[in-house]
Amino acid sequence: MDAPFAHWGTQTFIAALRCYGLTAPWIIHHAMNRVSFETYVQTQLSPTLEPGDLVILDNLVVHKSTQRGTGR
Repeated sequence: MDAPFAHWGTQTFIAALRCYGLTAPWIIHHAMNRVSFETYVQTQLSPTLEPGDLVILDNLVVHKSTQRGTGR
């Protein structure tokens, strides 16, 4: 069965959740991989973090990187 009007594609939405809402939303037009996730952390998430913030990740393989944050 063909997709109507267009080719099938994957879009991935990622964002951070705070007690007052979402922050650092990002959409990519492919499945998430390690490089995309590291780019998200460096360019979207990290600039929104404040001293004392805690980032919790699940066990998704793309979250496992040799790079570690140094905090601010």
